[in-house]
Amino acid sequence: MPQPSDTKPHIPPLMGQEEKIYVDQICVPILFTNLRKQNRAFDTLNQMKQLFIVRHAKSDWGNASLRDFDRPLNHRGHQNAPEMANRLVAKGIRPDAVVSSPALRALTTAKYFAAGWQIPAEQLNTNADIYEASVKTLLKVINDFDTSFDKIALFGHNPGLTDLLNYLTDEHISNMPTCSVAIIEFPLDSWELISGGTGNLVWFDYPKSGLD
Repeated sequence: MPQPSDTKPHIPPLMGQEEKIYVDQICVPILFTNLRKQNRAFDTLNQMKQLFIVRHAKSDWGNASLRDFDRPLNHRGHQNAPEMANRLVAKGIRPDAVVSSPALRALTTAKYFAAGWQIPAEQLNTNADIYEASVKTLLKVINDFDTSFDKIALFGHNPGLTDLLNYLTDEHISNMPTCSVAIIEFPLDSWELISGGTGNLVWFDYPKSGLD
């Protein structure tokens, strides 16, 4: 399984310090904070699931010979992904596990976020069903999540993710921009119970929102 290519030994920094990590040979400063303390403000009842829906960062259309599946992030995408990860880290917002479409642009985005969240490599999983998936397929992926995890981040593609967000929450968001993040809470103790209209949108942010 592809992993973030951080070849340096990891030494946890002091709270508020920056550490440089490497994602696909690109050096990125990641701001680490005391996630355990900060996350208390975002924690909810034990009988609660939180789904992080993350659309992949901006991708490159410059090489017409590449399959859609193999399109990489462009320069802006490589900037936005760690920036958005840092926004969440700074607020103590962190999932327990990450699952991504295996398409290059989605998986690379997931690697940036996982590095910022300090998610162990074995918890960065891929699921081919997420690629170009419909709401029905995405819902099945979610219903099959391991219930031992209360907060899971799902990285994928439009239009499926925007449709999924609206279906789960009864919101009317017209479009999830590239590298946008939506967090939905469900007053349920099992992923199997999640269905249309059972969630509450508690967070929505994207690179040009100005919320940082």
